Amino acid sequence: MTTISDAFDLPLAEDIRAMGFVVKLRESDPTGPEVQKLVQDYVVTPAVAAELPRILDDMRQVFNRGEEYGRFIHGSFGSGKSHFMTMLSLLIEGVEAAWSKPDPTFVSLRPKHRDWLSGANLLVVRLHMLSVRGKDTSLDRAVYEAFNAALKRRGKAAFEFLNVDGLLDEIRREAAEYGDLVWARLSQANILGSRAEFESIVAGGPKGRERLARAWLTFKGRDVAQAGIDPRWTEGIRRMGAHAKAQGFGGIVLMIDEFLLWLAEKSGQEFVREINDLNVIVDHTTGQRPAPVFVFVARQRNLQEFFPDLVDESKIHEHIDHHAKRFELTRLQDVELRHIVKGRVLRPKLPDAVAAAVAELGARHDKILPALLAGADHAYLTDVYPFHPALIEMLVDVTSLMQRERSALRLLYELLVVHYPHLPLGEFLPVGSAFDAIFPASGVEASKKLSFSKTFTTSTTTASPWRCGRWWTTQQRTLTRAAAARWTSSSRPCCSPRCLRG
Repeated sequence: MTTISDAFDLPLAEDIRAMGFVVKLRESDPTGPEVQKLVQDYVVTPAVAAELPRILDDMRQVFNRGEEYGRFIHGSFGSGKSHFMTMLSLLIEGVEAAWSKPDPTFVSLRPKHRDWLSGANLLVVRLHMLSVRGKDTSLDRAVYEAFNAALKRRGKAAFEFLNVDGLLDEIRREAAEYGDLVWARLSQANILGSRAEFESIVAGGPKGRERLARAWLTFKGRDVAQAGIDPRWTEGIRRMGAHAKAQGFGGIVLMIDEFLLWLAEKSGQEFVREINDLNVIVDHTTGQRPAPVFVFVARQRNLQEFFPDLVDESKIHEHIDHHAKRFELTRLQDVELRHIVKGRVLRPKLPDAVAAAVAELGARHDKILPALLAGADHAYLTDVYPFHPALIEMLVDVTSLMQRERSALRLLYELLVVHYPHLPLGEFLPVGSAFDAIFPASGVEASKKLSFSKTFTTSTTTASPWRCGRWWTTQQRTLTRAAAARWTSSSRPCCSPRCLRG
């Protein structure tokens, strides 16, 4: 008897934990094994094949005009947003491993985009918002620090940003406390001649104010780069562009991941300010900047689309939609998981045997195949067998509620390797019995506690075949229903004891 372990190239059970399923946007050695594996594992789905050329075409036009460009990478949890942004970053940076990926989409991009990107020499700044230090850190400060981190890794001079107004107020406070002694010491240090000169500089232009602030920090023996942030964010972006250009870069590319999860912790005016600051990157009235600025932001789907009773994120999405109208949108559809599963998890060792098993399954259940597939087509079954299409669709819904390391891909590997390694080729993996693998006792985030009821019926097996797959209805939108009712129905239980019992 041939089993799925015989038919597919699967890892050992003890190796699953060490496999990297969650891609985190970060800088890595372009010639190192981590980047090589990221490129190798990347699955070019239909959405990626359509969007990647469009994005690079847009970037080329915007770069030639010297303008700004913003784009949301929108998709469900686990749809591959971070991996997509990582691959885009590697292409922009000219990493050989990415450009050499043997995929038709990447092959078609080389003659059109590799040369101009090489000449543009864009500085990619990666910013994973959940890794930002300090709960009160704002978007502008996070961008500044990520910008300096990117410069440092490339051996370039740091960008110095100052809270000029705060420093000038500091001088005033010391003068109020110590009187003329402050002005005398500043005069001795050849910084200021008098209080009158101070007030004249304060009332003057930004360059003089900034020179005074720098001189004050030097006088105090403090690090300019740690002094704070100029609150004029639009001016800060302009100065960033000028600094990048002075360091030999043709522009800046900001890759911002987990922005919405980070934003959800903000409240009141902070919330509004951060979204406005994001919008200012591409929508401003300060004229052409010294270098183009591109910004890509990963944006999760609204959880209310899946679970209306769980959480209300509508204000976040409404505010972003209203204030970020100049952002383009790339949608990584829910079906992306189907293609990723096919490309990464289900790599057949016996392709002919797998194809024959799927064909026999279709022939054996020809009359009930539409009900069996719960609305999916036969190609979907071919892509994800031995998984049921309903299981793949359900994972799109519930991945956002599980601990981050328990990604959809890891769960699917666990089902194949740990729970059902001896499943005969030609049978579906039991959908109902996947409950314990998907929802272990510690597998749901404490901040999103729910009561999961396991109401799988095992006493009756007289209803229409494979009823477990017929779960997708508009009413079944809460997680409890997704876990209990999407796989079974107490009135019309599954006819397959294996499907229910596991």
